[in-house]
Amino acid sequence: MDARSLLQRMCSRQGIALSKGSHLLPLVQRALHSPESVRNRILTMVANSLARKVSGEDVGQETTMAQE
Repeated sequence: MDARSLLQRMCSRQGIALSKGSHLLPLVQRALHSPESVRNRILTMVANSLARKVSGEDVGQETTMAQE
């Protein structure tokens, strides 16, 4: 599965448009090129970020932390 399709599925599960989660695409791409344990942690972080976006929490801080 490619990163865009995976992110689309993750966004759909949360009931949001892909455009609302597109800023997370680089993380999903990195996850798919990482060892399984790292992939699972990154995808969990992406899923949590999408869930917080649905609940209205600010996800900008997490994205900044992930880049550091």
